Amino acid sequence: MAVGRISVSVLAGLLMISTPAIADSLPNDNGITSFDPDHFTQYNPISALDMVAQLPGFSIDNGDNVRGFGGAAGNVLINGERPSAKSGLESFLRRIPVDNVARIDLVRGTSAELDMRGQSRVVNVVLREDLTTNQLNYTVSARLHDPDQTSLYANADWSTQFAGGNLTLSLARHGWAGTNARREFRYTFPDTLFAYRDEVHVTSNREWTPGFEYSRDFGDSVTFRANGRAWDGSWRLDQTLAEYRPTPDSPLFAEETGRVRDEWVGYDFGGDIDVDITEAISSKIIWYQRRETFNSQSRFEDILAASGFDGAFEADIEDSFGESIIRSQTGWRLNDAHSIEFGGEIAYNFRDADRSYSYFDASGGVPNNIPVTTTKVEEWRGEVFLSDVWVVTDRLTLEPAIVVEYSEIGQTGDAEATRTFTFPKPALAATYTLENDRQWRLSVERLIAQLNFEDFVSNVSAFEDNVRSGNPELEPDQTWRFEVSYEQPIMSTGNLALTARYDAVEDVMGFIPITSSSGAIFDGPGNMGDGTRVRLSAEAAIPTDSAGIQNGRLDIGITYRDSEVEDPVTGETRVFAYEQPLNWNVEFRQDFPEQQWSYGFDYNQGTSNDFYFIDEWGTYERGTGDFDVYVETSRFLGVNLRFGADNIFGPDGRRTRNIYDGPRSSGIQTERYVRNDDNGPVYYIQLKGTV
Repeated sequence: MAVGRISVSVLAGLLMISTPAIADSLPNDNGITSFDPDHFTQYNPISALDMVAQLPGFSIDNGDNVRGFGGAAGNVLINGERPSAKSGLESFLRRIPVDNVARIDLVRGTSAELDMRGQSRVVNVVLREDLTTNQLNYTVSARLHDPDQTSLYANADWSTQFAGGNLTLSLARHGWAGTNARREFRYTFPDTLFAYRDEVHVTSNREWTPGFEYSRDFGDSVTFRANGRAWDGSWRLDQTLAEYRPTPDSPLFAEETGRVRDEWVGYDFGGDIDVDITEAISSKIIWYQRRETFNSQSRFEDILAASGFDGAFEADIEDSFGESIIRSQTGWRLNDAHSIEFGGEIAYNFRDADRSYSYFDASGGVPNNIPVTTTKVEEWRGEVFLSDVWVVTDRLTLEPAIVVEYSEIGQTGDAEATRTFTFPKPALAATYTLENDRQWRLSVERLIAQLNFEDFVSNVSAFEDNVRSGNPELEPDQTWRFEVSYEQPIMSTGNLALTARYDAVEDVMGFIPITSSSGAIFDGPGNMGDGTRVRLSAEAAIPTDSAGIQNGRLDIGITYRDSEVEDPVTGETRVFAYEQPLNWNVEFRQDFPEQQWSYGFDYNQGTSNDFYFIDEWGTYERGTGDFDVYVETSRFLGVNLRFGADNIFGPDGRRTRNIYDGPRSSGIQTERYVRNDDNGPVYYIQLKGTV
């Protein structure tokens, strides 16, 4: 744990350096700080999304990687209500014209008036009653990718009135392209070079996403809301690889060519009906449905320089998956001290997978012996819940809650299994507000992880030459989370937040050895036993006016992580796979309102992380970090024009794989692969406006 002690010391030092003196607090009412539209004028916003992006110390969290709808507690509300969707908060905010925003509230702690659902900090976008209609917001962004690829992003959102309500129609075209150069040196352990591989991946993707949002009031007590999206996308990859033995200057030994063609289509649809039964009681019915199909065809061929065709691999994947949820919740304000909420939820999730993997050599096809390639996984889940917001004093608020969940997971096809689970999920949060809007928050809760049904199906990576088996016995990990946080305003419009978190995790999910029905052993997702995780974070939004830099703000964030779990292969204690011990970011923006232009930059960097399999372990090291810079202006035709460059340093990375001749517990390391990745910068021009 020596590294942990050093990292904590660095964290404390950075906070001492970067934390300015406390100025007068912002106007607030029990932890609520309000920003009117004039506050955002210097940023030249087009939509509510542009306004929320400039709130001090706040970033949008969709909260969509959780079980069901009740746990998907995104941290953005619209008129005190959360949108009836599990993702796409940015899309919701982008559809709201800036002229329709009355104010934006940044809410800290707990509120009996708002649908916060255990979030310690949310944004509430309060809309004007006289909404602007027949307004079109648009964004167009053209990008140049290193070395010479281009891509286009565009979206349009049109707001109008329809059938007595407010309707927004949207259409977005997402696009991306990239060239990734990979150069790998392969050694017999420890350092005798036996091969050099020069690999290039050229990728491109596009996706069309139409959507809508509609709301209508029926009298003073009933509100109807609906929203939906559809998407149709594709991704293309072309690979070329040249291998030289034993050194880069040696003659060509082999070539590999590969191509991947992915396509997907899907939709989601959600909504709610909100009824005020009395002044103290309101009830809401929420529904949500998502469906998607995914198809992928790929082929990789190996050609030896000396003898020609050496083999090929083909994969054909046809998956469909989805989720359906219906939820009922009732809020009852008993008195000034207690506001309770109760209800229930029913959900259905599934993944239907049909995958085939084929190998060919000079004499023809090789039988497919990969387990669990054709299967269907289904889950029925139900829960009941009860929570209370208890205002103990003007300074202290408690939020106790209990959720009881029952689920049944069934799998058919290549693997047969049926299992049932019952999980009680209690939670308790306490918020204590001091003078000058300083606030402490303590919480304890039990969390149940959302299973990824793709983990129940086998997958083959042609890039890494490995097979990952599906596991019908996978169970969600369960976590007791203990968290304490402190937050305060700084420098009149800034913010400082410190958080310490401890997780006691049962049935940690990770890769474990899985024995197939044929007796072969594969890596696959499974439960490794109990473990612990520690997370310390600090975030500061610092106005720079006092330093002589007018209309500027510096945002700093740093996160430290540590964890322990027993390795399922060696039995030794190690950290969780793929978790960065340390990550930090710096962001700065300065505006010149009179001259109508702004500039800014951001930088993100982190330490390496480790990964583990049966017969190998490795690490991924980040190179120079991700540095972005931009300049924008609104001086021309009333539009917002931005010129920018992302990944200026062309952030590279180094991955090292340590290969053994058997399980790491008993085998001997025989090889070491060191790969350097180079992604290159992206240059863009972006145009945003309103018609």
